This record gives sequence, structure tokens and C-alpha cells, in this order.
Amino acid sequence: MCRGKICPICLTLIVLILDGCSFYRISDNVPLSWPDGGLAVLGGGNLVSWDLSWLDANGSVSRRRVDAGEQPFITLPRERPAIVSASPVTPSLPETYQTRPAGCIVHAAVPRSSELSLTWDQGFSAVFLLSLAEAGVPPDSINLRRFQEALEIRSKGNPWNIDLRRLSGDLLGGDLWTYSFRLLPSVDVLIPFPPGAWYSEYPPNPVLISESGIWAGKLTVGMHNFVRPLDFRTLSISVNERGNITVLSD
Repeated sequence: MCRGKICPICLTLIVLILDGCSFYRISDNVPLSWPDGGLAVLGGGNLVSWDLSWLDANGSVSRRRVDAGEQPFITLPRERPAIVSASPVTPSLPETYQTRPAGCIVHAAVPRSSELSLTWDQGFSAVFLLSLAEAGVPPDSINLRRFQEALEIRSKGNPWNIDLRRLSGDLLGGDLWTYSFRLLPSVDVLIPFPPGAWYSEYPPNPVLISESGIWAGKLTVGMHNFVRPLDFRTLSISVNERGNITVLSD
């Protein structure tokens, strides 16, 4: 036992304890890379900046706006999953059109590279998980690996077509499973699109080409927004379960 002064053994133990505590509080200043492709509609100086959101060391959501030409760095805690979303800011485009956010999710147990890559396909997951954090539900309370796997398999290429109400209800009710990731109903529609190339809000989606002024195809039930890069005209299409549509133009 030490008497009047700290012996070398106790000093060593104190150092180890302090080092252990600091280890669990270690954060990294991590660079991000913007998503590849899908930004043709945002060319010509329209993409001004990005709104970043991420899970911080306190389990809260931090936010920051960065210039589109900037190499962003954010501070991420090692003991939590890295969850980041990035929404393009395009003030010169009509307010009725907004590109879906990109995102990045890396589990806490997975070693991080020197740079995190934002992708369009992880944008939905990032936004959803960050909304859970803001509602007081820790994102790491669910199995993130299985969550992402189920979403990738069930979304069929567009996670934004998942029934968000069903997914949220099952998760909050403790009944989250594979079939919680259910697509919204899809219906056949005829839409009076003026001729040209039209982009949806989700960049990986194929460009919709209208040659005759009428486009025939399938859309999920709900609201869809499109923009024509030629003149930045937008169309908002509301689709109900009977295939009836309401078209709003800027």
C-alpha cells in the first residue's frame, strides 16, 4: 500500500486507467469524398454546397454546410458507427426539385479507411438512422449490417421506394425483420411529359426519355419529382393506388 506518495506500481495502474478512458473517447478527423456520377442535372454551377449531417460522440446529430469544391473533414468517434448524410444544395433549381441525399455507414467494429466515401445507395439508410438518433433511438441498438443487407435485397435498386411507415412502425414496435422492408405498391401510369430527358430525385435511376410527350411506365404510389436539365423545368407527379395521377408543373 502507498504511504504518503504514489508508488511506481500505482502510478502505472493510473496511467493505464487514464489511457483506457481516453481510448474509448478517441475520435478521428475523417475526410469525406463526394458521391460519383448522377450529378449531370446539377452541372452548370447549380451545385453550390452540401448539407452534412452525422452521428457525433454524444449520439446526437451534428450538422454543417460545406462548399461543393471543399474537401470536407468531420470528427467521428471510434466507438460509434460512422453515419453520415450529405444533401446537395442547388439554389438555382426550382424548390420543387431536390436531389436525394447521399450517405455513408460504417459499423463501429469495422476498421475505417483514411477516407469515407459517400454513395447514393446509402443515403436512405443514413437519413433514416440519423432520424432515429434524433428521436432518441440509438442507431447502434439495431444490427446495422443486417439492416443494410435487408434494405439492399428488398429495395430492388431504389431504397427510397421502401414503405417508410411500415419500416418505422416495425422497428419501433420491436418487430423488425426482413419483410419490414416492403416496397410501396407500383402501378402503370401514363404521364404527359414534355419531350426531353427527365431526371428523378434519385441519381442512380435511369434517365426518363420522353419523345412523343407521353411517357408510359411504372411508378410507386406517392409523390415523384422530375427535372429537365435543358431548361430546369420541373414536374411533380402524385400517383395513387388506382394509377390515377396528378401533375403539377413549375
